[in-house]
Amino acid sequence: MRRSLYRPLRDDDINDFVLPLNVIEQGSSCVFAGDAYCSEHPGKNLESEFRRQSRITNRTLRALWR
Repeated sequence: MRRSLYRPLRDDDINDFVLPLNVIEQGSSCVFAGDAYCSEHPGKNLESEFRRQSRITNRTLRALWR
């Protein structure tokens, strides 16, 4: 990412979602590496996994709204 395109994130932003949106909003484009991947450990039980997924969805929707 070009330094000039970086915009500070809010505490509740999801960086891998909001950073590209900020770049596109500034009129530039984003290119993602097809071989890049991310892995996360699931919640320890169904309740914690549900909370984690709810938090991700909530933050994504708020980012889209902004």
